[in-house]
Amino acid sequence: MSTIAADSGWFLRVYPNDHPPPHAHAHRQGKVGDVRIVIDGASPALMNSHDSYSTADVRFALALAAQHHVACLEKWRSYHAQA
Repeated sequence: MSTIAADSGWFLRVYPNDHPPPHAHAHRQGKVGDVRIVIDGASPALMNSHDSYSTADVRFALALAAQHHVACLEKWRSYHAQA
């Protein structure tokens, strides 16, 4: 697992051996579950989120992913490169 960014109690991570489509996980300290964000398009998009996250939480997670979009996609590709 790689932590791509950390901000205000949030952690943006990409996991090795994860399933398609290319995505990142945003976790907020003290919360259950995560916000999953698709990262293979022109800009990050919501994949799904745990019920414990509010609309404002999801917006923050998407903004964090947008700030680190290239780094997330590069890490995903390094983990999931086809041999």
